[in-house]
Amino acid sequence: MAILHVLCFLLLLNYVIPEGDFTPEENLIADKVVSSLHLLQSVIDTANTTLLSMKSIQSNLIISTQTVIEKNEKDISLQISALRKNVSSLRSKRSKTILDRCIDDEQPIDILVEAISDEIKQCITVALAENVNIISNCIVEAQTFMDLPTKVAADLQTCGGSKQCLLALSIDAVNESMEIPSKVLVLTARVQQLAYHALSNINGCAVNGLINVVKQGIAVVEDIVACIKMNY
Repeated sequence: MAILHVLCFLLLLNYVIPEGDFTPEENLIADKVVSSLHLLQSVIDTANTTLLSMKSIQSNLIISTQTVIEKNEKDISLQISALRKNVSSLRSKRSKTILDRCIDDEQPIDILVEAISDEIKQCITVALAENVNIISNCIVEAQTFMDLPTKVAADLQTCGGSKQCLLALSIDAVNESMEIPSKVLVLTARVQQLAYHALSNINGCAVNGLINVVKQGIAVVEDIVACIKMNY
């Protein structure tokens, strides 16, 4: 797409000011116009590469989030398995009558798993959405800069046969484009910061959820032990 913009510019120049009609001064102007447009396109191409890196950061954030979720599910599963073993151990060492009073099958564990899983999902969803929305806005803003060649092409068509108009517009476009790389870099830095912040929060959701599983699992076992002691 970037190369097509340059070709459109050059075709437009050849149409508006045919080579045979050039005076030496007009040749100089035409060379400056073409040089300016090539410079403009080079700047836009560089900025577009940075824009692609922003999109890559966004994609990697989604992938990393899924990795965190999958690892967290495995970690929680391991903790729940250990908790079920503890409960089973208590069952094997106590009378059935007392256990029936103190252990309602494994309902507390099932409720615990469901509650913690919902908390983690909600936490991750919020952390991801808050940052991804801003990242998307940054990408949209950067994308608008990439439309400058199309805008310039349309503006050049208003010049008719005026070589000075072509030169003035192309130079203005180049001057405007010079600010684009720095603006895109600022947006990229912002996106990187947001992605890091989002992933930190997402990891925090997973870690806190796992800690809650451990704490509440211990509480379940302690409640069962306390109940057994009271019934002896």
